Amino acid sequence: MTHSNEVMKRWMLDAIVGVGSLIVFLVLILLLPAVLPGEIGYLGALLLFVITISAGGYAIRGVSA
Repeated sequence: MTHSNEVMKRWMLDAIVGVGSLIVFLVLILLLPAVLPGEIGYLGALLLFVITISAGGYAIRGVSA
């Protein structure tokens, strides 16, 4: 595989993880406050979003290394 294909692959994975994490965040921001008390639900959604995007970044780092 050439260098340009590797860069494109990392870029595409980064975009997929970003969009997927944003979708997860939007779903969580809508659902968690309905299940948990208001502030705890929003904080939980933010925390799970950070964990999701961090795990995606870690996975991309493992793929591209």
